[in-house]
Amino acid sequence: CWKPPRTPASAAVVLSPLPSSSNLPKAFDWRAAPGPSNRGGANSTRNWCDRVLTQQQPRVCGSCWAEAATGALSDRFTIATGGALRVALAPQVLLNFQESDGTCMGGDAYDAYHFIHNHGITDDTCAPFTGQDLSWGFDYTGGSQEDDSTD
Repeated sequence: CWKPPRTPASAAVVLSPLPSSSNLPKAFDWRAAPGPSNRGGANSTRNWCDRVLTQQQPRVCGSCWAEAATGALSDRFTIATGGALRVALAPQVLLNFQESDGTCMGGDAYDAYHFIHNHGITDDTCAPFTGQDLSWGFDYTGGSQEDDSTD
């Protein structure tokens, strides 16, 4: 379900300086990382990841790129806020807007991040996953395309 990005990723990737491998742990898992757990304790660990998304309807919609991008970004919010903010960002938003350069026929997580950075994204309570390319009739630059009335 992946397709090459519209924008070259190399422009946004930091290639140096690379960290020294001697400073890295032998293993690390965000699902059992150091931090305060609900049970407490000085040496406790915590699962910093929210839900693990799989491609929800792979025979119907190739949305793995959108699931990967929103799942990873949701976890970054959880980690950055020490667990205070747990949000499930909506992969369906990326399928609904062609500007994200992805559809049920595939896409790229880098283009998804570019779209989210430029336009924002909602959580999945506002845009539940349907596994379809839908159009909401909105553009992010001028509001609704279907209702040109003024109030």
